[in-house]
Amino acid sequence: MRQFIGRKSLLQAFENRLDLDEGRVLRYIGAPGIGKSALLREFRKRCESRKRPYLWLNLENAAELPSGQEILFELGRSAHGFPAARRAALRQPDEGAGDALNRYDNTFDKLADAAKLADPGGGALIALGRAAVQLAQNLLGPRAGDDIDSAIANSERYLLQTLAAAPGAEGGCRHPVAFFDTYEHLLSGDQRFISRVEFDGGDAREGIQRQIHAAQWMRELGEFLVANGWIVVIAGRYLVNERDAERLPHLDRNEIAEALEANPAFTDWLPARREPLLDLLGQLSFGGNPLWLSIAMNLLERQLTDGDTPERLQADPDYLRQCFEQPGPDDTLAALEGIEHSACKLHLLQRLNRDNPELEAHGWRIALPRVLDNGILRCLYPREQAEQLLTHYRRAGAFDEANRHRFRLHEEIRDLLLAYARAKGYLETQETRGLHCRILQYLFEQHDFDPDAPEYQDDDAPWLLEAAYHAVQVKSELRRHGVRREAFWNHLGGSASLPASKKLRIAIQPHDQWQIQGLIAVLEKETDGWNRMFGPTTTEALSQALRDGSAKNINDLGFWRQRVAEVGLAGDYYGLAQILDTFDDKEDAIAAYNALLTRFVDSDAPEIQVRCAMALLNKGITLGRLQRSDEEIAACDELLARFGDRDDPEIQRQCAMALVNKGVTLGRSQRPDEEIAVYDALLARLGDSDDPEIQCYALLYKGVALSQMQRPNEAIAAY
Repeated sequence: MRQFIGRKSLLQAFENRLDLDEGRVLRYIGAPGIGKSALLREFRKRCESRKRPYLWLNLENAAELPSGQEILFELGRSAHGFPAARRAALRQPDEGAGDALNRYDNTFDKLADAAKLADPGGGALIALGRAAVQLAQNLLGPRAGDDIDSAIANSERYLLQTLAAAPGAEGGCRHPVAFFDTYEHLLSGDQRFISRVEFDGGDAREGIQRQIHAAQWMRELGEFLVANGWIVVIAGRYLVNERDAERLPHLDRNEIAEALEANPAFTDWLPARREPLLDLLGQLSFGGNPLWLSIAMNLLERQLTDGDTPERLQADPDYLRQCFEQPGPDDTLAALEGIEHSACKLHLLQRLNRDNPELEAHGWRIALPRVLDNGILRCLYPREQAEQLLTHYRRAGAFDEANRHRFRLHEEIRDLLLAYARAKGYLETQETRGLHCRILQYLFEQHDFDPDAPEYQDDDAPWLLEAAYHAVQVKSELRRHGVRREAFWNHLGGSASLPASKKLRIAIQPHDQWQIQGLIAVLEKETDGWNRMFGPTTTEALSQALRDGSAKNINDLGFWRQRVAEVGLAGDYYGLAQILDTFDDKEDAIAAYNALLTRFVDSDAPEIQVRCAMALLNKGITLGRLQRSDEEIAACDELLARFGDRDDPEIQRQCAMALVNKGVTLGRSQRPDEEIAVYDALLARLGDSDDPEIQCYALLYKGVALSQMQRPNEAIAAY
């Protein structure tokens, strides 16, 4: 589990705020790898242990929640610890996905009804209103009442009023907590919501329907919740190029002070030297970046131990200028891949090793491996240097440690060191290639791997991926043929069809130019296929999990359950349903398809419509395998009713396949006349389509049906 920098002090500060008699907004910036997600999970555990109700919203799928109403429904579904939610919680962050999906359908079946109602009499609004009332009852219990008229008139405002009332609800709901995770997804684009309310501090007034920037709506929602007594926790990844006005804040001065006071190394300097210490830490942590705050505290502690004072350090312009000097226009570090303050951050890292000039010069080597242990460190440095570097970096909080023997550099530090080495040309030297070779040989020896053996039994051992990564780095023919090693590794390491042992075999085998190009073409085609099936966001998450070993293969149920529980994109639900079906867990697969449709079937986003059409088609196929023919036909009919008039070629293909399946099912049900009518409708529908495969199926099955009806001449005509 990742450890958050300043973890103990921040956890204690969070618990202290739970005891305050007021609402608050708490913001946590998350540069990659600093343990933000682990921190939020710890916050959640604190809420649960103290029986403090909370809501949890992951904003990664904000693009698929296009209205304020849907955001609020999503928030309500995550309720934990509220009076009624204790009895009928919809989605708990850590529970099994299958159970969550089943309860999802049972608890909010009215939402599914709403999706099916499109009559001009307002049936959909009535169903949504009922769903809003049911959600309010989950949050407030008997206090919610049954004001269906208000819920129908404006379910968005009704749900906001429900949230406003929650802090006073019976059963320990004083100051519930709302977690908003991956907030950066609202800041990285021009996402807009549809809304029918106007926020005014702690009130939400009826307004006309309008489009509003998602970031603005969420900011006003946070202010609304705080005004009504909520504690709002906003967390997200730092964005390099966003507009300054929308940038997520770092830790503020009070939070830096809490971290300072929690560190016993500064006890003797407090409270007398508190202000100059805070000024120094604010500068050296780049305004409160938690990762660099930890490194700055480590450096500051060493400076004070060496005899400096906070006042002298603060007054020494040479010291701070040295830390924050900007590189000149000819400096190779002028812009390291968009990393802000890159020169200063490198200087701070180098100062960790200032008592060993040789180690300072070669500090970047620690970024070459993705995973570290003591043996790998000794492949990079002499033993004494390795131990010294390990001690300095560990004290500075630069590692994300699974345990004391296996650890990783925090992503921001590794990216910075690699960018530095790349800018200096170090990564392409024979010396660096030799370091990768040494690590590769070390891994082979540690695990008794014979590169010349025809096969390896443990196809998915985690070390195999690390070995494959280093083998790609020493693959000299890639550079010779103009292929970037990083791009080749992303294709190979992220393949869902190859086990880790096969990836290693490919990496260590020599290839000519045509073999490399052919392999890349195959892997790109594989990725395109997954993109069409799951969407690019889910596919990239899967590829990254395969590259870092957190998923063994595409059938890794743990990966899909986690994606559904923590993110919940349409592609995540579809992937879970497909894998459950693969494992012959068909009832849970149907539940996953139903959950996808309940959440997304009314979306206007074309890529989500494709996913919904695919879900309906495959739901029907799964029902057919369970011998539930009437339900299978109903799923086909729903697909045609919802998406039959869409122009998207992929959706039309799903509709055509649904008609084929419906015809086959009717034939098996001894309804040949209806079967032939379906095939005729399909052929008329396809017309001059350039997809002959489905036309052939329709004609073939029509011919078979006519033959079985003793109509040979018509059958021959069909053939």
